[in-house]
Amino acid sequence: MKNEFTHYILLAKRLSLSLIIFALCRLVFLIYNYHYFSSYPTSTLISTFLYGLRFDISTVFYLNMVIYILHILPFNFRNKKWYQRLLLVIFVAFNTVALTFEMGDTANYKFAHKRLTSEFFGVLGDFNDQLLSYLITFWYFIVICILVIYGIAKLYNYLTELKEDGVQKTHYQILLMIPAGVFFIIGARGGFQSRAISPITALKYVDAPLSPMVYNTCFSLGTSYEYRHLEETNYFVDEKAKDQFFTQERCYAKEGQPLKKMNVVVIILESFSRYFVQSLSHEPETCTPFLDSLIQSKTCYVAANAYANARHSHEGNAAILTSVPSLMLDPFMTSIYQQDKAISFAGILKKYGYQSSYFHAAKNGSMALDKFTQSVGFDAYYGKNEYPDQSDFDGNWGIYDDKFFPFFAYQLNSFREPFVATVFSVSAHFPFSLTPENRAKFPEDPSKDPELPLIRYTDNVLRDFFRRVKKEPWYSNTLFVISADHTYDELSNHPTYLSKFSIPILFFAPGDSGLKEPFNFPVQQVDIMPSILDYLHLPDSFKCFGHSIFDANAPRYAFNFEQGLYQLTEDDALIQFNGIEAIGFYDLRTDPFQKRNLIGSNDPRIEQLSKRIKAVIQTYNHAMLNDKIM
Repeated sequence: MKNEFTHYILLAKRLSLSLIIFALCRLVFLIYNYHYFSSYPTSTLISTFLYGLRFDISTVFYLNMVIYILHILPFNFRNKKWYQRLLLVIFVAFNTVALTFEMGDTANYKFAHKRLTSEFFGVLGDFNDQLLSYLITFWYFIVICILVIYGIAKLYNYLTELKEDGVQKTHYQILLMIPAGVFFIIGARGGFQSRAISPITALKYVDAPLSPMVYNTCFSLGTSYEYRHLEETNYFVDEKAKDQFFTQERCYAKEGQPLKKMNVVVIILESFSRYFVQSLSHEPETCTPFLDSLIQSKTCYVAANAYANARHSHEGNAAILTSVPSLMLDPFMTSIYQQDKAISFAGILKKYGYQSSYFHAAKNGSMALDKFTQSVGFDAYYGKNEYPDQSDFDGNWGIYDDKFFPFFAYQLNSFREPFVATVFSVSAHFPFSLTPENRAKFPEDPSKDPELPLIRYTDNVLRDFFRRVKKEPWYSNTLFVISADHTYDELSNHPTYLSKFSIPILFFAPGDSGLKEPFNFPVQQVDIMPSILDYLHLPDSFKCFGHSIFDANAPRYAFNFEQGLYQLTEDDALIQFNGIEAIGFYDLRTDPFQKRNLIGSNDPRIEQLSKRIKAVIQTYNHAMLNDKIM
């Protein structure tokens, strides 16, 4: 009878080897990204390995499904050497792919601040352009992959060699397939519960910032496909009750005040965290002397607590241009809802005689921004192809910013007023390319983050740009908006789940001395479009997901989403919501670093913020599912 279990014992040993791979990956992930988790005690970090075992087991079953099936087939050719060699090849191949994704995502975490999801395949073309730079920079992960796979293959042969050449009884083997199948389903689903585990399940064990330590990249990637489709929610049965907490309808018409036909220039900065701007972060050293001086000017309206609605560039662009946040796993412009009609502030202003253009120094087609901006109402797109001197290409992403921004300024001078123009910088992005001249001007400090020279460089690019355009006749009749697309690496000593979204947002109108007024309430990227239209006194009503910062009666909050977790900050508090219930609540006045979860307390803000985020989700899902964004 013992002979009947031979292949099941081999299967258990081989699946255990796969589990070892994921345990090693989690260890490497922790060591390489320790900065993000260093505030947690050692005991808590160790516990993530135990909690992570549940997610690893689920991943191992799915990853090795073919191996699993080939082991339990009720045929005696399983004992043949050729069959066992085939199993070895399949095992090594599938686990090598998994290990490659795990190691690659370990390196990428400092840029994305989250585990990989299916959205990766929507920007695969951009990734392929940077692949060589990634391989050169992170060569040591390649070495780790080779060593781990070599070691696992050796252990596979040593521990799981088929030492018996016996014959199994077919009818026994068929019977054993039944419990084997049940066991597979339980393992793959992560237990006996009614719903299979997902990344949000990690929040039952740890705080949100630690959740990427619990589940692995392959698990995140695989489950993200399952959750790509939104569902109608019914948190509020009464639409009027929902509208008390959130509605898309906006109207900023002002009686007796016609549309101000001012130009609008929006500057979107790549990977620009609030941390870099001393005026906002109060760090002892500044990387942005020009932005700091602009913030101190008499015509700048700056948000001291501004947040991104996204973690990636194409998501950030959608939020800024169209006031559509990223509240699902896939970016709007590459999701299954990308055919939904949306409109930007450029499209809304078109009927009032505005001409519009979008500038991005990257290769045309990058992140599908050329098609997206055209679809939401921009008249023209200027990318790498439209730039006159291709020798200024950085060899990776696009034209160097210090070359492209003068081109942007030159084109602005040729536009008929009033105009809308947006420019999106590229240089402050891995692999952080600079010309030798600028590399000498903005040297890298080996003890500090490699992006800091690029931040100083970008700040200088802005200085030169404003120096060029301030002499032009259209300058004083222009509203400038500066925002980041998303944050970069969290370099502060106290990184939090909220600080992962902290960015600078400022409004600058050189011809309006009444604009100077710093404000401390939460502001988000989706507030930019309604703020622009309010500032211009747009007489029409429209739909959006933000509020004007100039509307004194508007509620003040910011929300974002990451891998199943919604969060909203309002009234000096932060709520975290998993789609079913609130799982985190923090008083930011007494606990700015979010160490004490007060979800079980009697704070009345818990109910208020819960209803707010539920109203936002219900509105968002309904709009996406029914093409009612605009």
